[in-house]
Amino acid sequence: MTGPHTMFLGEFVSTPLYGNTLSARGGVMRRFGFHDDTTADYLLGMAEQNCLPDFTLAYFPNNDFDSHSEGPENAVSTLQAVDTHLGKLIEILGGIDQFLEKHVILITGDHSQSDLDDDPGIDLNEVLEQFQVVEAGKPWNSSEDLMVCPNMRSAQIYMQPELWQRRHSVIDCLLNCPEIDQVLWCDHDSGLNGTDQPAFYVHTQDRGNLVFKPAPDSNGHARDIYGTGWIWDGDLNAVDASVTSDHQIEFGDYPNAFERIATGFSEKTGNIWVTARLGKEFCLPGIKCNPEGSHGSLHFLDSTAPLIAAGLPVNFALPAAPRIIDMTPICLQLLGLKPSRQPGDSAINTPMNG
Repeated sequence: MTGPHTMFLGEFVSTPLYGNTLSARGGVMRRFGFHDDTTADYLLGMAEQNCLPDFTLAYFPNNDFDSHSEGPENAVSTLQAVDTHLGKLIEILGGIDQFLEKHVILITGDHSQSDLDDDPGIDLNEVLEQFQVVEAGKPWNSSEDLMVCPNMRSAQIYMQPELWQRRHSVIDCLLNCPEIDQVLWCDHDSGLNGTDQPAFYVHTQDRGNLVFKPAPDSNGHARDIYGTGWIWDGDLNAVDASVTSDHQIEFGDYPNAFERIATGFSEKTGNIWVTARLGKEFCLPGIKCNPEGSHGSLHFLDSTAPLIAAGLPVNFALPAAPRIIDMTPICLQLLGLKPSRQPGDSAINTPMNG
């Protein structure tokens, strides 16, 4: 069987438990079950029937919605409500001591949120007005140069193959926009270390330009906290990085930037990524910006989420700098299964599908 044995997805999927179907609040006012109340009802119902499986994943979406509409700081009450739901769960399962004797709980998010300005929109049609851009939601025809896919505070730009040879004209247009923070792309012809491995570029308006790639050996110019060696040419300020006296690279405003950029490109992604400065968000005609909060860039305000863990086995150690990609191997280890990559290991040296 692929997929979960027990699944509740809003009002659309509901697995019977011992012949009974759990009831949960939903409807139009709760986004047809894509709501914290619905998640809580299903989770508490499973606990009351003593049928929580070995692994339970409960998604509480309201903090994301409320942070977008009201702003991150104004969504604190939403998190307090989640805390109340979890308190009820712990009570059902015998109180905090008994709960932690029998269960491990991990609480995290897949991103954070940063505040938006009163006028946050960056219209990429205007920025790229000298090119033919596909109208949002329409198919791409051969007369159009670019397809722009904004995703809040980042955007992917797909280019017709013949335009790739003139990519710097697109890059220059993007860098002329003061609200754009970074322009990122992957290339095979940099010759950074004489190999044919692709290199990754970061260009900025005011912090310089940088090209980098994983080192051909394990060391390079410096290693990151996950053990990957890197080589580069240019200004590390483009990703707010510095190198310590023991040759470890550290990142400030853009956590783990090298690994995240290097794993962010594939044959299916856009040719160019762009990120927005704080307070700004990408849009196209007909697409509205979020009112108050957003995310999607490499900046720590967008991408740093807490990890709260309780009930861990005595001999279990979390990585020193956990990433969202560590959550799967952490959970596999806790279930007594062997992950293909250990938590905290390099995503470059040990890809999950390797």
